[in-house]
Amino acid sequence: MWPRDFAPVRISLIVVSDRVFLDPSSDKVANLVRSVACHAGYRVEVRYVPNEKTLIQLAVLESSLRADLVVVAGGTGPGPRDLSVEAVRPLFEKELEGFGERFRLLSSEEVGARALLSRATAGVVGRSLVFVVPGRPEAVRLALEQLILPAARDALEVVRGGSHWRGPELTVREHISVRDAEIFAKRHLTSPASYSLVAVYRAGSVGWTLSGNTHALQGLLASLERAHSVRATVVIARQAPPGGLAVLVAIEGERGESCLRAVEEVFKALGVG
Repeated sequence: MWPRDFAPVRISLIVVSDRVFLDPSSDKVANLVRSVACHAGYRVEVRYVPNEKTLIQLAVLESSLRADLVVVAGGTGPGPRDLSVEAVRPLFEKELEGFGERFRLLSSEEVGARALLSRATAGVVGRSLVFVVPGRPEAVRLALEQLILPAARDALEVVRGGSHWRGPELTVREHISVRDAEIFAKRHLTSPASYSLVAVYRAGSVGWTLSGNTHALQGLLASLERAHSVRATVVIARQAPPGGLAVLVAIEGERGESCLRAVEEVFKALGVG
């Protein structure tokens, strides 16, 4: 596990309801969300918004600036005052269609054909994940417990530039171009980790030829992850001309010292400096 997996995820709950906006004491969702989320170690803030498109949009945009997850509860039905989907969908940079599909499938097990009335959806706004779910307490609980919270940390990591893959990555290429190195650096320097180090080794005057297999290096990368709580990504060229790119190394973690030590160990294992 990464140390940052233990950092509290911030949830902003936006309850969309004319009735609750006028009388917050009638809300039955906020305490439920606090209970479920706090049990998982997440922090929750709550705000109430009427069924007004512009106000919903403003609430989502403001919440996305300070929360990791934004849950919009209410306004997903087919009624004339159900405007949450119309308000939030234009804000999505990427929509996650699978969330709504899965939510309706799970809901059908509880409410039957009525699940078809839900237009629940989700997407990415900035560096946050936004979920639009029905306002019924049972529906909010289902969404949180079975979909949102189980996937939250992995989803946020990917949204913020992390790898879809778990564990160290080791790739061997015939050669490494300058463009390869640029893409490699952009990928890892925008990682959500606290520290990201990217190191490059260029072949010496006699060039570079990869010797032996890479099984030992793969084992080293795994041990670095366990020992230093870092993630290592290494790309090695089979051959490189003098001065050519031979090795790319990226180390991501929570402590700069650990990242630096990991880079040094990788280069030492490769016999380069």
